[in-house]
Formats: sequence, C-alpha cells, structure tokens
Amino acid sequence: MTNPETGTTNPIFNVDRRLALGLVFGCVCLAYLDDLLLVIDAWLAVRGFFSHGFLVLGVVGLLLWERRATILNTPEPVSWVLLSLTFAGTLVWLVAWAADIQALRLAAMVGILLCACTAVLGNRSLLTFGIPFALLFLAVPIWRPLVPVLQSIAADVVHQVIAATQIPAFIDGNFIHIPAGIFEVAGGCSGLGFLLVSVFFAIYLLLQAKHRISTIVTTISVAVLFGLLVNWLRIFLIITVAHLFGFDNWVVTEHVWFGWTIYVTLGLPLGWWASKKFMQAPPATDGVKINPRTVSASFPALLVALCVAVPLFSLTMERMASEGTLQKTLEKVQPDRFERVHEAPMLHWGPEYPYADYTYHATFTDQLSGDQLQVLEAVYVSQTDGQELIGMHNQIADPRYWRPFAGRNREISSGGQSYRLSEALFRNENNEYLCVWYWYRIGTEYAGNEATAKLNQITDKLRGRTGGTIVAAAMPGTDGHCDNAAGTLTRYHSSALAANGF
Repeated sequence: MTNPETGTTNPIFNVDRRLALGLVFGCVCLAYLDDLLLVIDAWLAVRGFFSHGFLVLGVVGLLLWERRATILNTPEPVSWVLLSLTFAGTLVWLVAWAADIQALRLAAMVGILLCACTAVLGNRSLLTFGIPFALLFLAVPIWRPLVPVLQSIAADVVHQVIAATQIPAFIDGNFIHIPAGIFEVAGGCSGLGFLLVSVFFAIYLLLQAKHRISTIVTTISVAVLFGLLVNWLRIFLIITVAHLFGFDNWVVTEHVWFGWTIYVTLGLPLGWWASKKFMQAPPATDGVKINPRTVSASFPALLVALCVAVPLFSLTMERMASEGTLQKTLEKVQPDRFERVHEAPMLHWGPEYPYADYTYHATFTDQLSGDQLQVLEAVYVSQTDGQELIGMHNQIADPRYWRPFAGRNREISSGGQSYRLSEALFRNENNEYLCVWYWYRIGTEYAGNEATAKLNQITDKLRGRTGGTIVAAAMPGTDGHCDNAAGTLTRYHSSALAANGF
C-alpha cells in the first residue's frame, strides 16, 4: 500500500523527517559557506548596522524550539511547490553572483535555506516554521540601500530641530556648521540598526498570539517610528553636546554606544508595556511526544542536489576565470585633439574607486575650444566581493565636497553612431556646478549606464571573465545644467572610444 505521507510503497527508502531536515540544512549551509561567513563578519562588526545578528539568531532558535512539536508532528507531505521555489532561489543567486550584487545574493541564500527546509516540513509549516525563520532577513546585510534614504530624512529632521533651537548653525546638505566645528550626518547616522532591531522585536511580540491586520500594521508602524525617533534624538543630543562641551566629549567620540544607550533606556519601558499586552505563556513542551513522520529519501536528496549545483557551478567558473588586461588604456593612447596639461585643474573633482587595479587621472585641454576637462579611468582586472566596479564604496565625485544635483541618461552622436552615457551634475556649497559624463567597458562591450554594465557583467562572468573599466570626464557646469560642457565632452567621448578600440 502507498504511504500517503511519502508517496512511496517501499518504507526502506523512507527517512525520519528530522534527519532529512538536518541533512538539507547542513548541506545548504556548507554549499553557501562563503555567504554565511560574510553575514557573520557583519554581525561581528560591533559598530555596524547588523551587530544584532547573533541576538536574532538566538531568538529565532528559541521560537523554533518552542514550536518543535507542532512543526514535526504535522501530518503534512513534502512540498513540491516549495522545492520549485528553492530552485528559483538558486537561479536568483546565480544572477546575483554573476552581477556582483552582494545584497541580492545574501537575500537569495537565506531564501533558499528557508524554502528548502520548509519543503521538507510541508506547506503547513510556512506559518509555524517559515515566519519565525524569516526573521533572519532582518539580520542579513541586505538593507544598506536604505542608508542614503534614512540619512537624508535624518538630516532634514535634525536641520529643522536645530533651526528651532538657540544653537548657531549653518546647514549645508548633510553638513551642520556650528562654532565648535563641522558635524556631518553621515551614513552611520542613518539609524538603520535601530530601525531593524525595532521591527524585529515588534514582529517577535506579534508572533506570540494571533492578531488582526490592523494591530499588526499599527505595531510595526510604531516600531519603525520609535527606531527613527531614537536616531533623530541621538543626532540632536550629539550636536548639542559638541556645541556645549566640544567634539572631544565621549558622547561625540562614542556616538554609536551613546545611541544604543538611548535606545535601551527608552526601549525598556516600551518593551515592558508591549510584552504585557502581547506576550502569552509559551506552549507547554514538557511531556509532548515528538512523533515526526517519515519522508522519501529521494526528496531531500533532490533538494540537496538542486541547492548545491549552482554554487559548484559558480566555483568552477571562478577557478576557470581569466583575468582581464590593462591594454588600450587612455594613458597609453593619447586622445586625438586633446593635449594633456600638468597644471592644477580648475575644480576639485575627487572620484574614488579604491579597489581598482589601475587608476588613471589626467587633465586635458580641448584644442578646438580651449576648455579644460579632467579624466578618470579605473580598470578592474578582476572583481571580488566588496571590490566591484559598480558598488556603494565607489564615488563618481568627492562626497565631502560635492552634492548630487541632477542625473540622467544622455544620448549623443559620435563617429556617425548613437551612444548612451550617464550624466551626473553636482553642486558644492559655493554654488559651483560640476558636470560628469561616464560610461563603462565590460570586456569588449560598451555600456552607457550601470544597468547595462551589470547585464554585460553577467554574461561576461558566465564566460569566465571578471574585469571591467569605467571612463569618466568632468567639466564645470553652468546654472544647473551641462549644456555649456556638452560640446567638449562629446568630442572627448569620441576620442576616448577611438583610443580604447571602439
């Protein structure tokens, strides 16, 4: 007779569900070990945004342990739908690996682990196992793209508060000038860590009992607002202390720990009240008999094969990858109609590509118009995690001096052909403008923006090539636009493409 739980007629090929779960979990962790180590490194950075990671891991483990009887005793067959989602997750991971998008790759890794384990346990375990396990997403370093948004909001709010006080201050973008010095609302002031921890504890409390949708939305909204308010209060107090006692005060130098001190001080009363409102006694587990069902051994074996195949493929491609070369650089080939000059440029530009294998900076004079422009070429022979051509650590202009003003994709005609490139316009505190045109070379392909360059990187990496180049040219802008510089920049674009073999 066919076993309704496994779909097989031979019990010899069945395994305990706990064994299958442990096998799948262990093999997936081993296959994606490099990604797990990146996550652990982020958790170990005590001043980082994700230092709460071990706390989240412990709480998730506690939640799953409390629900172990319900999870394992559920008479639910394995889920082929979740197996399909696991396979889809591996494809997302492969694309993220090929495109060097670390955040997407880490998110896919956690998704693969979640779907694979839940597939063994069955569809009904999505509530008892899947939701608590999904809390790990709040501890994985995939939320850094929120930093600029939160940073901008924090700067705007603090600017309004400072303006309403008696502290003499001049506010310029993310910089606040006070008599004691200059304070920057930098990325570390975004409050991302406070926000993630608040949302985590809110969801943890909500998991203790069933709630209406309105209660869930309200609770998470209050948690988000609390995390933001703590951060805004921290920044305001730091600036106030710096104004009264100087920048050497420990509140300023140890602003991270000061922020968590405020968070705990204000959060404990709120947490105590919330626990009284939401918490219920955990389900009794003493004396509960664990009687897990069995599953066909072929199912976890297929899951493991699907999860391991893609990392093995990526590892093979990395071993076979050929490094790029430094041929055809702009330094070796002088662009036509442009004369290199060695005098100081008119405006400070300061692009930063710290992990490039080769960087070339130069100043040229257009022999036709007499205008001066600055040039950057950054070449990556190969790219690794955290050292990518397109990454948040790179800056197309010095962020300490220039503020983004406008940006767009621009289409120009060069050498009888139409090309797209990226245009970025910046402004400084003196109301001076800087116009930057830039484009990429991935292998032998031209790319006019980051999205196209990423797509070219995917195909190149799958062919075993990992190099790339960015070329940028900068000139002063006028009255918030680049029209005055367009002629010279277009001529340089044509010359640079010819120098690079396009």
